[in-house]
Formats: sequence, C-alpha cells, structure tokens
Amino acid sequence: MSTDKTIQRAFELYKQGYSLRSLAKIFKISKTNLGKKFRKLHGDNYSELKNKYGLTPIIKEYLNNPALSDKQKEQISDWFHVNRKLIAASDSKYLNSPLLSNSREQQLTYLECSHRTKDWKDLITDCWVSS
Repeated sequence: MSTDKTIQRAFELYKQGYSLRSLAKIFKISKTNLGKKFRKLHGDNYSELKNKYGLTPIIKEYLNNPALSDKQKEQISDWFHVNRKLIAASDSKYLNSPLLSNSREQQLTYLECSHRTKDWKDLITDCWVSS
C-alpha cells in the first residue's frame, strides 16, 4: 500500500473515532509524524473534520457506562464495529449538528445553570412544582 493511501486510510479511521496514538501503533508511524501528514493532506484544522459531538462519542460513553452489563457492552461494541464506516459518514455529514450524550448534556446544563448540587432535571421539576 502506498504511503498516501496508508495515510488516507489512517485518516478515515481517525474520523471513525480512533485516536492518533492508536493509529500510530496500528500503522507503525509516530504520532507526531502522523499528525504532520494529516496537516499536510487536510490542513491545520484537520481535527475539526472529526465530529467530537457525533454518534461515536455517545457510543463510547455507553461502552464505559458501569450500569450496562458486559453482555450489553459486547453487543454495542459488536454493532459499533460493524457499522463504524456508516457512523463516521453520518458524523462527517452532520459536523455542524451536534448530538448530546448524557454527560455532555449535564456539562452544558451546568455551564448554563451553575448548580452543582442538583441534576438539571430536578431543577426543572422543582421549579414546576413550586409554581
């Protein structure tokens, strides 16, 4: 496989959620060199072509959820690996339409409301009940 095709394949995997570190191990190219090659082919803002608020981060959050059983995580992981290209294509198509995982929703709510002690859903319920 030629170097350009290798780098392009690595970039496709990068958009699918692989980190530079994991890609460096897979392709046996240093992380720094891989980043430089991505910059050369896709510009200084190549990381913006990876949807940080798409389906991939949400799926990864589920895979790290301690409330799910190992069997459930395995099923999600299997489904994710089968559909990784389709998910990456969707994430690329909707770069400007972020999806919110539960943790991201909590983070944004905290930033807006600045309430540490309560879940935002409780705040809404409390406001509704007291009205």
